[in-house]
Amino acid sequence: MSSKEIKLIRERLRETMSNPIINLFYSKEEESRKGSKEWTNLTKIQLETLVIDIITDEINPNLGYLERGKVRGVTKRSFYRTLEQARLNLIRAMFTIMI
Repeated sequence: MSSKEIKLIRERLRETMSNPIINLFYSKEEESRKGSKEWTNLTKIQLETLVIDIITDEINPNLGYLERGKVRGVTKRSFYRTLEQARLNLIRAMFTIMI
């Protein structure tokens, strides 16, 4: 992964995470806690991990979890574990809506 790709991914992540709608759910001081008033079942870290995964797929789908983890500054295993937790939380939310 080139430094240009990393820079682009981080820039797009910053743009996404500064969205006013996202800021309604996640305040600045609550870095890893659940969203404001429990309106979301994703932590801010899980949301960032999902966004990094989606952006990376758009820019270069051949990048592995090691490179994706480098964008967040964590290990491959930590990135994958957080991504799986986020996906599971989203699946649970969808099933809750269907029921």
